Amino acid sequence: MSRRLTAGLVAEYNRVLCADTGENHALLDPAGLDAALERPWSGYGDFEAFPTIFDKAAALLHAMAARQVFENGNKRTAWASAVAFLDFNGIDLGYVPTVHANMFVRAVGLDHSLEIADVAEWFEVTYELGRPEPS
Repeated sequence: MSRRLTAGLVAEYNRVLCADTGENHALLDPAGLDAALERPWSGYGDFEAFPTIFDKAAALLHAMAARQVFENGNKRTAWASAVAFLDFNGIDLGYVPTVHANMFVRAVGLDHSLEIADVAEWFEVTYELGRPEPS
């Protein structure tokens, strides 16, 4: 079973990210945040819409990046939350340059040019590329 992020933890990520840039932190849509955090567990019966950890992280990023639940820092918070979710579940993406993360989240949340399956694949490939070669 995967570990989930809480709304309180994600709100704290947003507070810290906004403090770093001098922006105001405010949660504008608590229900929207809750919905985004539940999205990775969508399904019915035994069917999971997002069965792998990468699918779940992609659904989380996709749901959070497309919403304005905070006054500021929504995309940064979406990225931090997805990376933390993966990390909490044993997946370390390694170093991702800020410019790459920014462009990626923009493609997900603003341009809507990436589907959840594309996002999941990106997470998985990034993880695999960052793993050390077996000796």
